[in-house]
Amino acid sequence: MMTPRLRLRLVPQDDLAFHELFQRACLAACNEVTDIDSRAAADMVQGYLRSHGYPDARVTYTRSYDEFVKHVSHWLVIRGDNSHRVEQAHESIREHKEAGRSI
Repeated sequence: MMTPRLRLRLVPQDDLAFHELFQRACLAACNEVTDIDSRAAADMVQGYLRSHGYPDARVTYTRSYDEFVKHVSHWLVIRGDNSHRVEQAHESIREHKEAGRSI
């Protein structure tokens, strides 16, 4: 079995409290779901963030069929109160994927 891999982009990148809460949310999700690279895990992390002080947080989950086979998923994790940067983050992810680079 392949090791699951997440390719993450957290917005904003400089909010350490949000990043620490995200890490705790991932640990909680690992205890509840079998595949951390799944949509269920992303939904669980989003729910955790929302219930712990970030009600507008979003976790956008994407992956292609090839990435599914390789157990790779892309998560765009957005704190929520910076919607002006959301489209900018999505564009950055598209550019990296088109160029074949990791985020």
